[in-house]
Amino acid sequence: MTSWRQKAAIRLARRNFDDPHAINELADEALMLVSAALRLSAKNFVITRTMRDGLDYDEVALTAAVKADLRGIIGERKAEIGRLVTEQRRARLRRGWATRHDDYRRLDLPTLRRRENVARALAKRLTALTNDAEYLQSIVRTARDSALHEIIQARLIPLRQAGVDGRYEIEREERMDSLRAHLDLLTQPPADDEHSLARWV
Repeated sequence: MTSWRQKAAIRLARRNFDDPHAINELADEALMLVSAALRLSAKNFVITRTMRDGLDYDEVALTAAVKADLRGIIGERKAEIGRLVTEQRRARLRRGWATRHDDYRRLDLPTLRRRENVARALAKRLTALTNDAEYLQSIVRTARDSALHEIIQARLIPLRQAGVDGRYEIEREERMDSLRAHLDLLTQPPADDEHSLARWV
């Protein structure tokens, strides 16, 4: 007698996982997660260079770091595609029900194929984005502003404890706008030594 779990697995295996619309939706969701991870990594890059290493803000270096992260993720997806192809080859030879989470059988082929298709679609999107200046700039600028917020908040903690003028936080956004403008100027050569991020935060 077939259990309810087995019946559910059969229904799942019969679903159309090759539907291009479904594949694209899953790839888009995965891309959103990758973009969030890139922004977080880029923010940490800025904070580390500024707070630990005492270096000036360098948008060229930050963009290069984002590209390196992108290439790393693309490499991971290509490795995943290779693994999924191998798993599908093995699963075709195995009947019955799985005994553990990575024990793939014939019934798992549609799911494995879907995962492969999503990984391929995502890798294709990410490869195109490595040369998309608008996308890279959006990651860089968002990460920069987030890093500046955290750096300034870290510098404000001892000031708050000491008791500073209440207008300091009220005027904070104005100072942030000024700092963003200053950083934009830093991306336009020539740049001189007096433009130091540390002096502005």
